[in-house]
Amino acid sequence: DSRDTHGQRDIVTAAEFDSFELAWEWKISPGGNSGVKYLVIEDRPQSPGHEYQMIDDTGYPGKLKTEQLTAAFYDVLPAENRALRAAGQWNQSRVVSNGKTVEHYLNGTKVLQYELESPALRAAIAKSKFKDIARFGKLQNGFILLQDHGDRVWYRNVKVRRLPATGGTAAQAAAKGVQIVANDAGKRVDITIDGKPFTSYIYPESLKKPVLFP
Repeated sequence: DSRDTHGQRDIVTAAEFDSFELAWEWKISPGGNSGVKYLVIEDRPQSPGHEYQMIDDTGYPGKLKTEQLTAAFYDVLPAENRALRAAGQWNQSRVVSNGKTVEHYLNGTKVLQYELESPALRAAIAKSKFKDIARFGKLQNGFILLQDHGDRVWYRNVKVRRLPATGGTAAQAAAKGVQIVANDAGKRVDITIDGKPFTSYIYPESLKKPVLFP
C-alpha cells in the first residue's frame, strides 16, 4: 500500500554473519522501493546496515542519486554495468562478504566491489546519511534483513552460507587443534597443537616402537 511501515514487517535472520554468500531472487512493484540489509547492527537506533538497494529505477516517483539505484550500497556507493529487469520481472542478486571484501552482483554480473574500513569507503560514508553511525563500514558480525519499506516486493530462493575466514583469521583458525605431519623419507612425524610444536618422533627400522623426543 506504499505506506512506510517503519520495519514492522522486516524479516531478520536469527544468526549473525560476517563472512558469507547471500543469494536471492526478487521483483518489485511499479514505483516500489525496498532492499536487503547485511551487517545489521541491532543495538543502534533503526538497526542500520549495509543495504543492497532494490528499487524501480525508472518508475520511482522521486529523484534518485546513482547511490540510490538498484544494486548500489544504498546512499554510499553506486553500482555499475547493471542489467536490471523492469518492475514486475524477476531479478537475481547476490552479496559476497569475504573478509573485508564485499561484492554486489545483479543478474550474474558483478556490479560493485568495496573494502570494509578502507579510506575510500570511509570517505563515501562521510558524505552519506550514515556518517554519524558508530561501527558502520567496519568488519563485524551482523544480521541479514529483508526490508519492509511499505511497497510490495517478492522474494524466492533466498539462500545464505557462511564462508571460511580469510587472511590472518584463517591462518589462526587453521592453526587450532592438532596437526600431524609425516615425512616418510626421513621416517619422522611432527605434531603441533594450536600451532605450537608439541613433539616429534622417529621410527627407525630397528625399532618396532617410535622414539619420542621434545
